[in-house]
Amino acid sequence: MPAWTQNNKANFQLRHGAYFTPEEGKAEHVKLAKLYESKEDWKSRVEQIRQGILDGAKFGKCTPF
Repeated sequence: MPAWTQNNKANFQLRHGAYFTPEEGKAEHVKLAKLYESKEDWKSRVEQIRQGILDGAKFGKCTPF
């Protein structure tokens, strides 16, 4: 899943496989949870992630069914 810093989409890091140990993963989850103060903040981030996936897959250039 592509992941990038919230402030710089151009600086993304592709993360796959066993990227974190369980302890590192928990620490990362706690850190990321602090970035969103409300449900609306999280929904905005969800849309950014969704759009990044669509852009990366070039789905925007496909004709819808």
